[in-house]
Amino acid sequence: LIDYLVKKKNNVLFVENTGSRNVRITDFPRIKKRLSNFIKSSKGFKKINKKITSFSPIFFPYYFNFFFKSFNSFLVLKPIVKWLNNNNFHDPIIINFIPNPITYSLINNINSNLVIYYMADNMTQNDKKFRNIEQKIINKSQLIFYSSINLKNKINETAKRQFLPNGVNYDIFSKIKLSKKYKKKESLKIVYLGAVRDIINDNLVLKISKTFPNDKIYFIGPILTKFKKLQKQKNIFFLGEIKHNQVPSYLKKFHIGILPYKVNLFTKSINPLKVYEYVSSGLPVISTNLPNVTKLINDYPKIQILKAKNDDYFIKQIFNIKKNYKQNSK
Repeated sequence: LIDYLVKKKNNVLFVENTGSRNVRITDFPRIKKRLSNFIKSSKGFKKINKKITSFSPIFFPYYFNFFFKSFNSFLVLKPIVKWLNNNNFHDPIIINFIPNPITYSLINNINSNLVIYYMADNMTQNDKKFRNIEQKIINKSQLIFYSSINLKNKINETAKRQFLPNGVNYDIFSKIKLSKKYKKKESLKIVYLGAVRDIINDNLVLKISKTFPNDKIYFIGPILTKFKKLQKQKNIFFLGEIKHNQVPSYLKKFHIGILPYKVNLFTKSINPLKVYEYVSSGLPVISTNLPNVTKLINDYPKIQILKAKNDDYFIKQIFNIKKNYKQNSK
């Protein structure tokens, strides 16, 4: 999106994520990184190039406390308004993708030409206060993009809402040449690409690990939740986060891309980017029973995405793909 806006000769101020939930212990590495970015910049502002400036605000992640709400406004809103005035950045288009009191304060206090809300996930499902502030943001926005079919019901004014699913640069990923050969003694390499967090069905992954002890499962992405019982498995590897431009070259090393998500209210409302990356790379994909995966299968019946209704069926699909690889390698 930023690349497109710059190509259209727009100036962009990118404000880093201000969060959509209260702080947890697992967030401290990211808080440390945010503080580092702030220290290395000019009061949080960093010039990326002639058209793009980033802002790494310092704030307190206690969004609904009266004292911290006022202090956050001082720490975030005031510097942005000052920067806008100093750079003749008048009547901007505000594109907001985070529902919290900080972003609501921004759209409520900055004179803008247009307010857009991009609803990527059901981030407010577990907290009434966040749901209420999201509703205020929806009411204030003139245009709302939603990435998942289950999210549209949160937007009452149908004229405002537009379905905008995730996507990838197909030209980059489709150039990958996967190794279709699979020798009998070779380990099947299974990959999960994305943040390692609590929506992963660790019991399912453990079953896969134990069912295929001679094969290998790789997790590539930031580790937000530590699954200790998975870390003990000799055939499960956590590679950590990689740069996005390295993703295509990594994917060519694997045989199967998986989405072993729990099926709950949150995951039913996500449209996983990794599916598009797997498919564009030519990888066969196995997913748990998610509505947006079902929609993708129905819309594009020729792509190789297998939906598993339960854990046993998920494992059965791995067996089938492994069998096909062996037959093709003869």
